[in-house]
Amino acid sequence: MMNQENRITAASPILAAHNGVQPRFGFGLAILCIYMFARPLAAMEIPISFGMFSFNEFFALFGSVLLIIALVPQAKVNNFAPLVAFYGLYCILNSIMGGKYRDIARQLLPFVCFFSASSMIKKEEDLKRVTNFLLWGFVITIWLNTLYVFKGHGVGMVLYHTHLPRYQGLFRNVHSMAHIMLLFSFIYYFYYINSDSWYKYRLKLKDVILFFTLCFSVYCIYKSVTRTAMVGFISFWLLVLLLHHKKLFVIFMLLISVTVALQTDKIKIIFYDVDRALTTKAEYYENLAGGGRIYLWKYNWNYFVNLPLERKLVGIGIGNEGIDGTAKEGQIPESHNDFLSVLITMGLFGLLLYIVLICFLIYSTKSLDIPRRIKSWQLCVIITVCIMNFFSNSYINRFELSQIFWYLMALPLAISNIHNYGYK
Repeated sequence: MMNQENRITAASPILAAHNGVQPRFGFGLAILCIYMFARPLAAMEIPISFGMFSFNEFFALFGSVLLIIALVPQAKVNNFAPLVAFYGLYCILNSIMGGKYRDIARQLLPFVCFFSASSMIKKEEDLKRVTNFLLWGFVITIWLNTLYVFKGHGVGMVLYHTHLPRYQGLFRNVHSMAHIMLLFSFIYYFYYINSDSWYKYRLKLKDVILFFTLCFSVYCIYKSVTRTAMVGFISFWLLVLLLHHKKLFVIFMLLISVTVALQTDKIKIIFYDVDRALTTKAEYYENLAGGGRIYLWKYNWNYFVNLPLERKLVGIGIGNEGIDGTAKEGQIPESHNDFLSVLITMGLFGLLLYIVLICFLIYSTKSLDIPRRIKSWQLCVIITVCIMNFFSNSYINRFELSQIFWYLMALPLAISNIHNYGYK
């Protein structure tokens, strides 16, 4: 009987040798591969529209429909499915409370990626193929964007107080660019822990390309001056290195310490509003810290507190934050906090449902018969995403990020299916 760590070697989804006949590259898997390859590329700003839809929206909608068509004949119901179905029903019923159909779709369609991955990936070679398609989609996106930014193009804004340029590159805003760059860290590390590099040193051209891609993604995050993504990057790598590579964790900590010591003035410029709030202790500047987040959180929390009881329970309707909000209780600014946004738009019931979703996902993965490093990788991704969701509108409200996040969350289940059900 193979032990747990060796079982993943035999079913390694990236570099393991495949025994026997090559698996058939079916329609569903082909659609999933193409969609995951194009997903980071389609996140870039492409000046094409299809009626009322931008190119990004059309790609997401059309691609999701194709995935659903491919998914229906081979969908597998797992323990997570009923909870997602209940969450989806709640979101749909939220339209009665004034929820906008487009925003409800943005909440629900990312789960298509989860069920597509968990149902369509049946063999080692399947996971290898989809992962490679996703990796190379990111490689092309990041290298093109890095070249564009390096040439000085794609300045999204210039900060008023510090005159610091923030680059959006080939994307529609700085946040989209930064978080797409960060997602590559999650995917890169998943690739690493599923390759034979986990067991012995084997340097290949592909590994060199991926490492430089990781470096370029860090450069783009830095040029975007998106502090949420910076915090997410540091948090993720600290977590995975602490759990898996103690020596590299110490080296990474030393690298961060040296960078902070040598670049203190630059860091103070990037976090100028936080530094100002800490040094002055004035309430006015404290409210402006984090790009005004403290003020927004206070304002929107007071808005929620003053809502009628029924609105506290079910929310004002998905999509009713921001300038396009049409809630009868009046307009409010975007919270810059995904959890607060869910609380206001979907109510206490909606926030509780989402928290239960995440907790059940962690619990169900813990019970899977897969290597511990896969489980801990997923937990590190979830913790990192939750940190960023708290400080920004990130992986719940940003459709392209949510799609890739839920695809990644399905990978432990896909690996478990390969092991337990003998797909060879």
